[in-house]
Amino acid sequence: MIYWSKEIDEILSCGLPLNDYGVNNWALSREDVFKVLDIFLKRKISILGGDVYRIVKGELEITYDNWYFDKFLYESKDSYLIRSINETYNYINQYKIKKDVYFAIVPDI
Repeated sequence: MIYWSKEIDEILSCGLPLNDYGVNNWALSREDVFKVLDIFLKRKISILGGDVYRIVKGELEITYDNWYFDKFLYESKDSYLIRSINETYNYINQYKIKKDVYFAIVPDI
């Protein structure tokens, strides 16, 4: 089954699958997210936002923390791409919990 697109699914599938939790996406470690952001930038894939998960007693649990972006009215695709990548990087880099935390990215397709 393809969730986003074959290309995006191949990139994100390095994470933990969330389909057992009713979500058609993957939860990525902080390190994997940073790798994915580089790939998304090179392939010009913007990000709409994302959700945060933690491992609690061996199971992924949503924290209900999240981030999202709206494209500004006169913002170019390239500006939006760079802003969505940079702000996602900043959110994840500054996220208060450092251990056992995972992030599900929502690409703009």
